Amino acid sequence: MQCVFFILADGAQVADGKLYILGGGWDSIHPEALPARHPASLAVVLSVPWDETNEKHVFRLDLAGATGKTMNELGGGQFEVGRPPDATKGAEQRMPLALPITLQLDAEGEFHVRLSVDGARLCGVPFSVVCHKQ
Repeated sequence: MQCVFFILADGAQVADGKLYILGGGWDSIHPEALPARHPASLAVVLSVPWDETNEKHVFRLDLAGATGKTMNELGGGQFEVGRPPDATKGAEQRMPLALPITLQLDAEGEFHVRLSVDGARLCGVPFSVVCHKQ
């Protein structure tokens, strides 16, 4: 399984097999004060190999600091990708996901949101937190 697309966004939604993104691609957060809670979404497209379709997969999201150490779990769940009746045997299937998260931010610095599927880390996206000093 591969991660084709993985970005932070203000909002995301999947409808009719398409991924709709609002305010996507940001890489920094500027809260007025810390600690802060920041609602966001992850816009994700996975490419699932033919032999991994029609199976349940477990995913996990976590937040890591600059050192790579996991700071907290952001969520998780399960998904299953089917095989369309007209699919060519052996063809990979695309799976769009829109995952709402809330980032609990206690300090400034560099962070990563990471996605793991079936225990294997597939992708991550970095972002920074810089507090607006008043």
